[in-house]
Amino acid sequence: MISNTPELISIIVPVYNGERFITRCLSSIYNSKIDVKFEVIVVDDASNDSTAKLVQHFPCRYFKIEKSGVAAARNFGIKQAKGEIIFFFDADVKLKEDTIIKFLQHFKEDKDAYIIQGRWDENSSVATFSSRFFLHKYTYNFLGMFNGKRRLEVADLGTGCLAMRAEVFNLFNGFDEEYRFSG
Repeated sequence: MISNTPELISIIVPVYNGERFITRCLSSIYNSKIDVKFEVIVVDDASNDSTAKLVQHFPCRYFKIEKSGVAAARNFGIKQAKGEIIFFFDADVKLKEDTIIKFLQHFKEDKDAYIIQGRWDENSSVATFSSRFFLHKYTYNFLGMFNGKRRLEVADLGTGCLAMRAEVFNLFNGFDEEYRFSG
């Protein structure tokens, strides 16, 4: 077990019409090696497919909101969250079993880290040419950006796999709900 870990972490999964991948995402979360108490909050942004029915198979907190966009769904989840560290995973993300532990380990080792962003793996579970192309492109670009450094200043955050210390949200009013793009 990682010492000095938070008592509770919150995992927020915004979703819209995610019946094709929400089960895979939630299964990967619940099959993760997590040695700290956690809550999973699924915020459904007015799906009209079978997302709600599929989510019921998991011990998470489920909320359905009016169609407002992913930023509003994340903000709604933040208001429900009780954890000291808040994770955001898009509904089409499949975690490796050690992803959350690696995030927590980094927070433990670097007390000044407040936001940690995950990136894609070279191995895509979606075997299309375009998905593989983008995964390779972003993996190689991302690895090349570090040049041996552990931290970078970034212009934007990929919010599909991201963790923040909850106290960050005391400094600003959540995600900009007018921003309609990913990140």
